[in-house]
This record gives sequence, C-alpha cells and structure tokens, in this order.
Amino acid sequence: MTKYRSSQLTQKRKKQFQLKFILIVVILISFVFVLSALSKSDFLSIDKIEIKGNDVVKEEDLRKIINKNLEGNYFRLFSKSNILIYPKQAIKVESERLFPRIKEFDFSLDLPRSLNVNIAERKPYVSWCDKDCFFVDKEGYIFEKISILPETFFTYYTDLRELTPSSDFVPRKPSSPIRQFILNSENFKEVDSFVKFVDGLGLEPYKFMAEGEKYSIYLGTQKTQIIFDKNQNIKEVMNNLQSILNMDEFTDIENFKKLEYIDLRFGNKVFYK
Repeated sequence: MTKYRSSQLTQKRKKQFQLKFILIVVILISFVFVLSALSKSDFLSIDKIEIKGNDVVKEEDLRKIINKNLEGNYFRLFSKSNILIYPKQAIKVESERLFPRIKEFDFSLDLPRSLNVNIAERKPYVSWCDKDCFFVDKEGYIFEKISILPETFFTYYTDLRELTPSSDFVPRKPSSPIRQFILNSENFKEVDSFVKFVDGLGLEPYKFMAEGEKYSIYLGTQKTQIIFDKNQNIKEVMNNLQSILNMDEFTDIENFKKLEYIDLRFGNKVFYK
C-alpha cells in the first residue's frame, strides 16, 4: 500500500513538472513572438538616414550598403531595421571593405526614428608607387589608386613583401597594395619626420626609396641622394646632415644640390661626392 501511494505521488509530481515545463516553453515562445512583433513595429523602425562627413565616397553608394543591411530579419524573427538592434558592425565592415578611403565609421540616433551615420575619410598625404601609384594617408596606409600622380606629392618606393607575414617565413608580395602599410609604423614616422626636416632646409625632397636596410631620399631636379640606414637614430642623421650644411662650401644650398650623393650611414663619418 505504501509503495502504491509512493508510485502515485511520483507520477503526480512528474506530471506537474511536465505541465510546468510546457507552460514555461509556451510563455517563452509567446514572449519571443511578442518581441518579434514589437521589433517590426513602425514606431521602432528606422525611416530616415542622414550621412555626413563624406567628401569623396558617394552618399548613394553608402546608402545602398546601409539599406541592404537593414533588410530582412535576424533568425526570421527580429527586424534588422529596428532602431535598437540594427546591424552596426555589418554596415561598418562592408563599407570599409568596399571603400578603403573610409577611416572611421560612427553611428548615432536622432530619436524617434532617424539614424545618423558619420564617417571620416582618409586624406592623401603622400604617394606610393610600383607599377601603379596609390594615395597614402598620414599613417602610411595605402588606400586608393591614382590615375595621374600629382607632381607635388612626395613618393615612396618600398617593398611591401617585408611587411607581409607568411607561414613559411618567406616574404610574399600582397595581391593588392591597397590596405597595406608602406613601412612599419615606427619607420614611417621617422622617415616622415626626416623628410619634413630636409624639406625645411630648402632641399626639395621628392622621392624615398628603400632597398633592404638602405634608405635613400632624392632631392630636387638634380636627383641628389641622401643615404641613411633603416636602423639609425633619425635625430643623429638629422644632426649629421645639418653639420654638413654648416660647412663653408655648402653655405649656398645650390652647391649641396649639385652633389651626387651624401652617405650618412657611418655615424660622424659622412661621405659625399
């Protein structure tokens, strides 16, 4: 008799548990469908998009990307155009993939239903050339092919393979120079500061070339070459160049520009011809 009652009690508890479980599942499903319906409500859907900050990238192209990513639903349930859960990252990633000129991509909401998209574009700072030429920004990042190279642009010639890692440690040339850096960050900053220093001296630098550890800056129409080493302290290089320019024979800067080269790779020993 006791065993029978115990069995009945067990069965009763089992049925109660099953009913509770089913009830919880029904409540959860109902809750999900309520959220789904809310996500598709007009008062929560984006109906206006404002794009600001673009100078070169066309607004219509950005708008197409944004609208495409706002179409459809997550898991067929939640609207992607909902102002609370719209796909920020997907829009950002696709826009930056298609337009390397875009440097920053920011979103803000203008309630109740407006989405503001603010972008910052990379600005041409110098150029990099191989078979073709490309614009480079202030970080040394290649972002756009140039059809006609502006004469006023300082140009870098570097081997991008040095910065492209591979599994077998053999440098490989990237399939496209776009989205590559022309030098590593520290080297680019140092070379850039040296170019500015040389330009400030009135030497008219126009080209930089890297050949392994050997770095060269070319000057003016006479193509005088200033040679220094990749691993040198750039302030020391500047000081040594300034010391040469302080010599009597180079008081007239035009005499310096007539040199074939000046080699600054050997510390205080400077060679020129």
